Amino acid sequence: MQTHMSAADLLIMCGEEIHGAGWKRPLADRLGVSVRTLSRWAAKTTSLGYDHGLWADLREIIAEEIHDTLDRVKSMQVLEQRIKIHAEGETADAK
Repeated sequence: MQTHMSAADLLIMCGEEIHGAGWKRPLADRLGVSVRTLSRWAAKTTSLGYDHGLWADLREIIAEEIHDTLDRVKSMQVLEQRIKIHAEGETADAK
């Protein structure tokens, strides 16, 4: 991963990681800005300084995404265990 990139590139990378290919509208909604404003930031037609409030908001969104992802991982682990137990039970029943 690059250590230094433009603000626009970082914004795009965050948007795509959080929301995938169609990231602009959902991210704009979460940030409380228009898609037009977000597009201008991404296109470098409007400046984004390192001290822009957007970065604090994005860090909060990413923290939420991490939390949600960890919760989903835990749920998937429980399901995996239940499937394993179920499959072992069926194997025992077949003997």
